Amino acid sequence: MIAIGAETEHGIIFHSEKLGFVTRSHTLAEEVVGSIVDLYPVFNRTLEGIDDEKEHEWAERILGRSLMELLSLKAPKALVQRYGLSGMIPLNGARYYIDTEHPEYSIPETSNPRDTLIAQKAGDLILDACRKRAEELLRSGKSRSAKHLEHPTAKIQIDRTNSDGKGNSYAGHENYSVSPKTFERIVGDRFFYGDFSGAFMTFLAARQIVTGAGKVGCESGKPIDYQVSARADFIETEINHSTTDFRPIINTRNHPYADEQVIRRLHVICGDSNMSQLSSYLKFGATALFLMMLDSGFLESQKTIFHTPLYRPVLSFRNIGRDTSLRHQVVFAGGLKRTALEIMVEASELMDRFVSLNDLPPVWLDVVEKLKLTLNGLYEKKHEDEFSRNLDWVVKERVISHFVEHKKIDWSDPLCQCINLRYHNIDPEISIFYKREARGEIMKLVEDSEVKEA
Repeated sequence: MIAIGAETEHGIIFHSEKLGFVTRSHTLAEEVVGSIVDLYPVFNRTLEGIDDEKEHEWAERILGRSLMELLSLKAPKALVQRYGLSGMIPLNGARYYIDTEHPEYSIPETSNPRDTLIAQKAGDLILDACRKRAEELLRSGKSRSAKHLEHPTAKIQIDRTNSDGKGNSYAGHENYSVSPKTFERIVGDRFFYGDFSGAFMTFLAARQIVTGAGKVGCESGKPIDYQVSARADFIETEINHSTTDFRPIINTRNHPYADEQVIRRLHVICGDSNMSQLSSYLKFGATALFLMMLDSGFLESQKTIFHTPLYRPVLSFRNIGRDTSLRHQVVFAGGLKRTALEIMVEASELMDRFVSLNDLPPVWLDVVEKLKLTLNGLYEKKHEDEFSRNLDWVVKERVISHFVEHKKIDWSDPLCQCINLRYHNIDPEISIFYKREARGEIMKLVEDSEVKEA
């Protein structure tokens, strides 16, 4: 079995007649995160968050030192945050805090992708409740951080997105428990890649066709109208420790939350933030299964494309992220070529065999079945298939294409960017995604009652 976690950074925008539009405000993030104490029982810790990206990088470099040593040095905010000593801990086991001027919500660790999905959606409910409370306080002049200011027209927008279209990227980080041996074989060491590095990079690149959140335009490379992934523009290197610059496909952060001799936390930072329940479920489920196949030795025993490394993995990652036709062929060492769809079909067949051989709980068979059905839909008319039409990037493509045709405008029109961002809004009264889901146009895998309970 495997433990799954997720940390979501949320984009945040404030607007009032007094100040106009404000983004990336530590005060605003503090207002939203701090409002939880009025709404839910929490373990209340220091609310201070990091507002300096250089401090982020410094904290990453020093993490190997002992916790007691760091605390004796009066550790700065970045280290306090790294060790989970800041923010709020709701009774559901999540953690809610400020990270470089935006709210971040970390779900409690889960043992299967269905519970992960429920926990993620519960986070949306909590953040939206906090947004409403923060607006009330700002409008009445009773805010925690600016009590002398009153903003009668205050409006806060929170988005579960990876990009604001202006060069800022908000992460949808994933965490998976693996054995120390598998961790080292994936991340390698300072001088050499591990022998699992290539296989995992190939999988992470190919899975974008299922996990992509969709994106209007681009923020790097050749201009494009629309792409599969919202995060791929920001992936710059193959393997690295950083999360804020030179972002890698494989992140080497080695910060276990348990005995590192027994279990390690693999930190995945290259994925998209999903609204679609199907995209999210398959993202966590398929990735967990792939890691279980590596951990158990199953993948090594099979003849598979994953034993051949990609030629230029970063370029392959970005090209897959930009290819809405799903016809682009990435190149492997030796000249072998495959589309992302072909790679994922092979992965799904391996997962099917692995689940059957190991008699795993039904949820894992459900992941494989839904993955196969979704991939099959992507081969044909993706907007009409029962499964593939529910993937984030496919839903968003359909919505914006209709708008472009109806209004007779280009994809480069700022209105398309507005729709792109509004899709990810967590307010059900505004969100394009949640409105369509409420009308039954987008597949739901879990009940609203389960999310509210969580």
